[in-house]
Amino acid sequence: MVKTLHARLVAYLPNGGRLGNLPAPLSWDASIVNNDLGALKVTYSRRAAGGGILKRGLEQGLEIGLEVSDGGAWNEPYNCRFLLIGRSRNAEDVSDTVTLTCQSMGWLANKILNNDTSHLIQDGDNKGKRAFLSKNPGTIIRTILDENKARKGAGLVLAPGFDTGKDAAGAKWKSVYTLYYSLGTSLNSMLSSMVGGGAIDWRTEGRTLRIWNADSTNLSRDLSGRVHVSMAHDVLEAPEEESIEDLSSDILVEGDNGLIFRESNPAAPTPWGGWESYVSQGGVSDEATAKAFMQTTLASSARVRGQYTRSLLVTNAESLPLVDYRPGDWITAPTVQHGEKVRIQQVTVSLDSNGLKASITLNDKVYDSQVRAAKKIAGITGGATLAGSEGGRPAPEKDHRTPRAVTGLVVQTDAYISSRGTALGLASLQWAAVSQATDDTAIDISGYRVEYRKNLAGVPWVSGGVTDAQRLTLGIGGLECGQRYEFRVRAVPTYSDKLGDWSNVVVALVASDVTPPSIPSKPILTSKLGVVDVRWDGRNNAGGGMEPDFDHVEVGISDSNGNWKYLDSVERDGHCVVTGLEYRAYWFALRSVDHSGNKSDWSTGASITVASAVSQADLDRLDKDLKENKQVVADAQKELAQAKSDISSNTTAIGNANQQITANKTAIGNANRELTAAKSDIAQAKKDITQAKSDAANAKAEAGKASAAIESAKTDIANAASKAQSALDKANSVGKSLDGLHNVYEGPDDPTTLSGVTVRQGDFWYRTQKYWTRWSGAANNSTSLLADFYTYWLGEPNNSASVLVPLSSRFIGVYVWDGTAWNERNIVAANILASGSVVASNMAANSITTEKLVAGAITTDKVAANAIVAGKIAAGAISTDKLAALAVTADKLAANSVVAGKLAANSVDAGNIVAGAITTEKLAANSVNASKIVSGAISTDKLAALAVTVDKLAANSVNASKIVGQSITGDKIASNTIVARNIAAQSITSDRIAAGQFTGYVFTGSIFRTSGSNPKVEMTSSGIHATDSAGKDILQIGYNIETGLAVVNPLTKLLTPLSWQAFAAQPVTARSGYDTGELRKTGASDGTYTWVDTGTKVTFNTGYTGTIAVLMSSWLFTSLALIVNPNGSTLSANSWARLCVGLQILDGNTEVHSYKNDCIVNHLASRAERGTTGNLDVNAATLSTGFKQSLNKNSTYTAKIWIGYCWNSKLTGNGTTATFRAMNPFVQITPCVN
Repeated sequence: MVKTLHARLVAYLPNGGRLGNLPAPLSWDASIVNNDLGALKVTYSRRAAGGGILKRGLEQGLEIGLEVSDGGAWNEPYNCRFLLIGRSRNAEDVSDTVTLTCQSMGWLANKILNNDTSHLIQDGDNKGKRAFLSKNPGTIIRTILDENKARKGAGLVLAPGFDTGKDAAGAKWKSVYTLYYSLGTSLNSMLSSMVGGGAIDWRTEGRTLRIWNADSTNLSRDLSGRVHVSMAHDVLEAPEEESIEDLSSDILVEGDNGLIFRESNPAAPTPWGGWESYVSQGGVSDEATAKAFMQTTLASSARVRGQYTRSLLVTNAESLPLVDYRPGDWITAPTVQHGEKVRIQQVTVSLDSNGLKASITLNDKVYDSQVRAAKKIAGITGGATLAGSEGGRPAPEKDHRTPRAVTGLVVQTDAYISSRGTALGLASLQWAAVSQATDDTAIDISGYRVEYRKNLAGVPWVSGGVTDAQRLTLGIGGLECGQRYEFRVRAVPTYSDKLGDWSNVVVALVASDVTPPSIPSKPILTSKLGVVDVRWDGRNNAGGGMEPDFDHVEVGISDSNGNWKYLDSVERDGHCVVTGLEYRAYWFALRSVDHSGNKSDWSTGASITVASAVSQADLDRLDKDLKENKQVVADAQKELAQAKSDISSNTTAIGNANQQITANKTAIGNANRELTAAKSDIAQAKKDITQAKSDAANAKAEAGKASAAIESAKTDIANAASKAQSALDKANSVGKSLDGLHNVYEGPDDPTTLSGVTVRQGDFWYRTQKYWTRWSGAANNSTSLLADFYTYWLGEPNNSASVLVPLSSRFIGVYVWDGTAWNERNIVAANILASGSVVASNMAANSITTEKLVAGAITTDKVAANAIVAGKIAAGAISTDKLAALAVTADKLAANSVVAGKLAANSVDAGNIVAGAITTEKLAANSVNASKIVSGAISTDKLAALAVTVDKLAANSVNASKIVGQSITGDKIASNTIVARNIAAQSITSDRIAAGQFTGYVFTGSIFRTSGSNPKVEMTSSGIHATDSAGKDILQIGYNIETGLAVVNPLTKLLTPLSWQAFAAQPVTARSGYDTGELRKTGASDGTYTWVDTGTKVTFNTGYTGTIAVLMSSWLFTSLALIVNPNGSTLSANSWARLCVGLQILDGNTEVHSYKNDCIVNHLASRAERGTTGNLDVNAATLSTGFKQSLNKNSTYTAKIWIGYCWNSKLTGNGTTATFRAMNPFVQITPCVN
């Protein structure tokens, strides 16, 4: 298929965006060169289309890109972005035509120099030069670019399209080099040196410098098989250059420090004798470099040099330059021969009045290598010395450089409130990027590792997280407020196997929570019997709930509304009783305190007059009784005084008239009796007063007792709450052993070091693994990584879900506290099972085999009658002493088994022989053998005691019926004789098993429980669970729960996975100053709601349970007015107006909870009845509402607050006026633990 080349020029801001096309050039000429700088020359009238772009001053900068196409998409090839560096024009030219001189983007490499003086060699032959020892090209060039970039140089524009480990094609660098650069050496000279040394090929793509390993097939493509340039069909012109001007057969090089080197080449043509050459070459300081220089020069000087240019057809051609092939590619084209594999050294494209033209410059293979060598020499001349006569040595498999330490680490801290209402610290770290290794060369970084620890001696470092290379910040939460922490950061290299040096340690004080809680609502006061009851409704002064970190409120007292003095504390919606007050008015106020001790301002004060323990009527009655008693006493005293007067006046008469004595005595007696009566009255009055005082004291005492009882109750409640909280906090670290006598602690830290924990002798510690490590690369030859979790696949590796398991569930040891130290203990039955808890019913059939029984464990009483048959007795096991007397009867003896030698002397007498038989004395010794005894003749009584020994019994002749019951004891049974099949089911009970027999054994299919009834602890293959007396689970370990451990929440009384509490999502709050303004509506309406979007919204996460608790509030105002019935009738028509606040919950754009539902049951209403007179109803309140909602677990939703209003009336016109207003909507969404 034939095609045509199209080209255009595009203008760009310097290091910026596209300005536009240059559509009307008068002419232009562009050269694109392999591994070298190209150029562009443009002639353009600035009065033509697009010419305004070229009016920019040279100092403002301009880039021009050359784009080509074969009729399809436009593309800017490699090396086709040019910089405007010169401009000329004729000032008298009315067309304002300018000629622009441009260099390719790679020209900027001439402006990037080795100008870092801090890394020069201080002495030796290369003194004053920058050395790169055994470094790959990517590392060298990146180092120069990064240093220039740091100096705000052209490296800011010329971005690297490679890194220190891989070239632009993603291939590892093949070789490393030792290079010395003089101060001021340009990056362009370095590139030329590396090209000449066979190290690299390079191009620019836009503003990106890309470098490849030399002869990479990703860049220098071999297209000779499919791109053929024919002299007859594709070539318009074919100029050639050949020269012998530079022929030389001998070269003398004078290098640095007066060094002289000479080299000859006898193969060089010598038509007029040998030609000599001399070069004074700076940068040559060793013989190897000089030889490389001289051999390259002589090789290029030993033949006729040829370069071939071919002008091409660019219309109706089969292949096009810059589209199908580019500089550096190998094609088939005519040079000296008609079709030769040659390399494209340069492509030139030009435009003039005759149209678009293109040509290619070709090198033959020999000349191509000489061009490369020439560039190497140019590099030496420029101060870039390649040590050694060869290229480089192979690059090592791994990079072993160490990144520099991170600098600029800054730590800022803040406090936040957790879902449990406690204040925690957040540290925000920021640092500077690392770009160099410790040897001052560029290095690629894949990320950064952060560690932290408390600023205390001996505390280990903890991983804070890992970031990628672009993220130079990290937040660490869950820190202890008010505590000093140390932080450090290190770089993680992309290719090196050595982690970077740590940054300097930064110590930061974690901020404390200093935000005070909301001001509580006004206290509610009551008084009786001389005491004041101060009660709080649990809300803030705006009618809403308190913050999650709220702890309690303090009660203040004052004689006036201010200058409050602390009196007592009150928990949530609680109260306190104040005693010891005078019977007068007092003021009380509240202020809230959070968990961090922050206190709010005092609330609005409330006053009350203390009610007396004794009523005023009682006091008045007591005063009256006292007054009456005082009068009685006064009268008695008056009578007594009169009596004394009478006695005194009659004293003389007594002496004169004895007859008057009796009368006087009588009078005195009467007076005495009256006096006694008076005293009695006085005493009674005193008793009445005392009783009144006692009654008052008793009343006050009773009030004090009531106050004390209330205080005691408060203390009990506080203690209970504290214990509940303590139990909850330690739920995943302490339990009970199965015998219920000892505590079982679980966790990585020594329980004796935990605050508030008392460890007793016999307590267990199930130690969990705190950290886990693995090699980041090769074992024992890479960095060790630390983590507190491990993962496993649910199915096929790399093709199924991965499960993350915290190391807190991995036990690494069991220990028992002996009172002074922890002793390691195996998890054996004796340590975890209560005595007698494993009975026969708990054991699987055939689970106790021979090797499970201790020697001698099965005694005679353990063997059932007839259980041991002949097949269970080992050969030779029953010896003579094992047989009971008379146990072996005749029928137990095998035929001919009793021979003469088995008969005791005189054991066969005449009575045992048939009449007439030979008597004993008639038989010679050993004359009666088995054949002489009739079958059955020797009965039991014929056998002497102990006569039948083991060897006299036939195999299997002694069966169960021949063994006396209970005669085989444990010591009669050989080791390993009784195996599992010999033991009857249910025959081995728990009391028959010695302690510690099951060490290291696995019981499959078994259930271990502490009791057959509730409460109990039960362990199965699914996990461990504990039940209460009602059989309800109060603890679960395992059982497919999300975190492996669940306990009863003391607040909800529900079984709850602990991670739901530990990792619950944070509550979110949205508070808005939105105000609807006054909405006045008139006329009839059918009660249909109108909805207003307040614009208040919040995004929240549902957490692990998927259940949320929602609290909403808003200040609402409604009024409804009905005018007087114009006809004067009393026809009634009930009307109403309603205003509400509702919450809409969205999953993306899908509504999962409608705000309309919230207003059905919870709204503010005004009602009015139409009659003969007007009617108005006004209501205003802060309306709060709440609900629970079940959503998807651990999902994110959006909540929006809406205001709805409506009214219902049949009166048209101005007969009905409804007014609405809503302000300050608020919503709080809290993920629920249960």
